[in-house]
Parts: sequence; structure tokens; C-alpha cells
Amino acid sequence: MKRVVSVLIAIAVFTLPLNALAAVKAGATCSKLGATSTYLGKKYTCVKSGKKLVWNKGVTVSPIKVNVPAGPTSFDDLEAKYSGVPEAAWKKSSAVLNGSKAKNVQPTILIGPNSKPIYEIPQVAISQVSRMFPNYKEAKEFVLIYYNFQDVVWAQEQFDKYIGKNGGYDTSGEAKKLCPGERSCNSASSVRNLVTRVSVVLMTAGPDSRNDRHFTSGAIEAHEYFHTIQDAQLEGSNVNNGMIPRWFIEGSASFVEMASINYDSFDKYKLAKASLLTELFYRKEFNEQKLIQFLDAPSLGKDWSSWDSYSTQRVYDIGMMVTEIMVSLKGPESILEQNKYMASGMTYQQAFEKVFGISWADGVKVIAKVLAKQIG
Repeated sequence: MKRVVSVLIAIAVFTLPLNALAAVKAGATCSKLGATSTYLGKKYTCVKSGKKLVWNKGVTVSPIKVNVPAGPTSFDDLEAKYSGVPEAAWKKSSAVLNGSKAKNVQPTILIGPNSKPIYEIPQVAISQVSRMFPNYKEAKEFVLIYYNFQDVVWAQEQFDKYIGKNGGYDTSGEAKKLCPGERSCNSASSVRNLVTRVSVVLMTAGPDSRNDRHFTSGAIEAHEYFHTIQDAQLEGSNVNNGMIPRWFIEGSASFVEMASINYDSFDKYKLAKASLLTELFYRKEFNEQKLIQFLDAPSLGKDWSSWDSYSTQRVYDIGMMVTEIMVSLKGPESILEQNKYMASGMTYQQAFEKVFGISWADGVKVIAKVLAKQIG
């Protein structure tokens, strides 16, 4: 997980007259005959009752209808309804999360002797991700290791107990790689033991991370836990992460962290998304054709080498926007369905077509058109 660029948001403060904030209720004294006031969905009128002026019983006021863009229903109307993609994706994710119960996920949490976790209730973030995918298997065992620079050696020792030499690559210096110095200790990594199937997340807790929204909100825990769910779908197959597009691996985890942590507020979801996309929108390096080249890269389905020439951040932000499109069409389950089809022996292109009913060659062109419009 790479630390992303933060965005500053200006908040306008408006001064309201005091009487606009005062509670109004039937029978209460008012000052001007015929005056009206709307409060908690009712419009009250000042009437005369005997010698007094009071508010009447009020009438219910219909709420103002906000013109919300309609979400797309398929690739046929995706380009025409692209402005409705963000809210459609958030709503579908929120609906699944709200409608499901958390599985009995009980992580093993290890904290370094000199460390203090920044987000102290990781079970909440983990539960919210779990609830977004109620019908998919999860890691057999999940271990969270929190540490700072002083505890690097300790963290590596704990990590080695669970992963050893079965992580799929050389993990001997994993803890130091994520926390090379006191002021550069702000990252996380998820690794799965290919033999025991235990998933382990190294979670740094350096001083710079204590003002980072990703660390204070539980977003990092959510992001990394989703990676463990991705891995669980590939269990027993010959597929490895390198065969799945890198922008899909990291982009989908970025979407899930935002949608799960902010499932109760679309406004908060939009703010989190804006933070992730700041650099992408500022640079404006990607037009429609370049987006196709990025997504439909030569090494797609083989390894991640094609994305080495891009800023690492692009697999997170562009990948998140593609995932948002997918979820707006088919819900959050569409993410893991592609992993499951690949585990059964399909290529990524075949898995995509199986889920969305359109070939990858045609689908990526529509996706690129939509992304180009969103980036502007």
C-alpha cells in the first residue's frame, strides 16, 4: 500500500440569523401574524389564538428533490450515464454491507513493545470489509503486526514465525523495507503463507502516519484485509497475483477501503476518493488512448512488468476508478467473481467477459472513454 497524496478541502462557514436556528413547535409564542417558519419537515404559520400570537400545528412539507444522476445498467449505457457511476457504486456496496452480518473474523493482533497502533479498533474495519462480501471465503487465519522503527527486528521475527519461506518471494527483509527509518515508516503489506494459508499484514506505526487519514480511519486495515480475501479466492489454483492486472489488484482494494469505511456517507466517500485522485487529476497525463494502453498492457495476464514504467500511484487511482465502474454495474461481488473465474482456469480477459457480458477488447474501450471524461 503506497501512501497517497492528501488533498486540502476548504470549508465555507456561513453566518445564520439566530431565529433561523430556533426550534419551532405548535402553540409556542410567535411575534408576527402571518409569519411562517419551516422546522423538521413542517411549515408553521403564526396565527392569532385569543389575544396571543402562536404557531399553528403546521403542515408537512415535501422534501426538495435533488436531481441525482442515474447510474448505468450495462456497458450499453455506461458512457451516457457515466456521471452516475460513483453514487451507484457506493450505493450498491453500502446496500450489501448494511444487509449482511459479519463473519466471525477474529484476527490475531501483535503490537511491538515500543509501538502504539494508530487505529485502535481494527476489528471494525475488518468487519465492514467482510460484510461487503458475505458470500466469499476469507483467510483461514489473519494476523496483524503493528510496529515502528524501534521494533523492526521484533516485527520481522513475528512475521517469520507465520510466513517463513512460504510467502511466494523473498520476504527476509520485509519489515525493514516498509519501515526503513523513523520518519519513513508509513506503509503496510499483506503476505499469505502458501502452505498454511495464514494471511499476515505488517502495519507500520511511525510518527508521520498519525496525521494520515488512511491510518487514522482504518482504511489501511480495510485495504490490506481485502487483499487477503482476494488471495483466498485463488486457493488451490495455479493462479498468482501477477496474472491478475496490477491495477485491478490495488485499484479494487482502494475502492473497497473507501466504500467500506465510508459506507454510511456518500459525501465522506467522495472526499476519500478526491484525496486518492488528486495527483491523477492535476497532471492530466492520460487521454483515452493512453488509458487503453495502461489498462490493456502487453503483460496483462502474465505479470506486472508493463506497469513498471508508470508511477506506482497509477495502479491505485486508475484501478480504483475502473473498479468503481465495475461495481456500479454489477455490485461489489463483481470484483471477486473475476478472481474466482480466474482460479477456475480462465484468463483475465475471459473472466471479465463472463462477469460483464462483453469482451475485454470492447469493454476496455468503453471504460477508457468514461475515465477520460471523468478525468477531464
